[in-house]
Amino acid sequence: MRYLLILISLCFVLQSAAQETEFAASKMGVVVLSDNDHVIGKILLNDNTKIILLVNGTDRKEFSKSVVRFFKVLDQNDLIIRGKYMFPAQSQTHYLYSTSAFTLDDARFAYHNTGLYSELQIPTSKSMDIGVGTFVGAPITVTVKKRFQIGSSLNVAVKGYAGWASYFYPWAAGFAGQTLITNGSQERNITFGPGIGVGITDDEVIGVLFSTFGLKARINQKYSIVAEGMYFREMETNYFLGVFTGMIGLHQHSKRNITWSGGLGVGGLQEMNFNFFGTRNLDTQAIPMIYVGFRKVW
Repeated sequence: MRYLLILISLCFVLQSAAQETEFAASKMGVVVLSDNDHVIGKILLNDNTKIILLVNGTDRKEFSKSVVRFFKVLDQNDLIIRGKYMFPAQSQTHYLYSTSAFTLDDARFAYHNTGLYSELQIPTSKSMDIGVGTFVGAPITVTVKKRFQIGSSLNVAVKGYAGWASYFYPWAAGFAGQTLITNGSQERNITFGPGIGVGITDDEVIGVLFSTFGLKARINQKYSIVAEGMYFREMETNYFLGVFTGMIGLHQHSKRNITWSGGLGVGGLQEMNFNFFGTRNLDTQAIPMIYVGFRKVW
């Protein structure tokens, strides 16, 4: 558990340190020219042929639309880092277990692969996704996520899981529900996700409680810092305390719709029992983890 607490503290520090410029809904705009020069200022004119911006409150700049590669009126969801507009990257927000309240929005579908786990996400609306995944063919998982936006930066989602071990362990299955609370934009956010579920093995039913924590902080056009933590424990027992993971790494945005991921972390098991004298014994075992992933959005 201490690894997870250290990771969460580090994530908050990174998120605070990475803050740059976010624009409320206004008449501010960004012009990106063919040489990738970014010009940001107050919009004085935007017609069919030209754009005029007031830069730094004094410098009036005029651009012919024939030389403008990209133009956007900025709002509270846009992000500027060191004078450059961050094109939104439709990437997975975090790593293995954590996710965010954000959905695919207008994308057609997305494919995510970690080498062992593969998942296909399909949007049914701007605020709802269905995902189908598999871990080397078994188990097979299905997820459904519905997002609700509260204010300009707070998003809440409900997510349902169903999993079947198929030929690997055909009499085992699991079901879970989770609430995802995400504060921030798709490029910089913090997520907390408590959940509850049940696992079925033969005639045994095991109730579980779990929570995930995740962070994404875009630092430039190419890279985002991402981190996550997961804690999972069996309900109604003092013997088995839980399973935990913690990871931190980078997303590399090779294109707006393609993301490569790499990270390092730990995964472990905590067991607790009581001896004859009622003294608690706590045993924590942790192993290093390496993550590599690929994601593409269509």
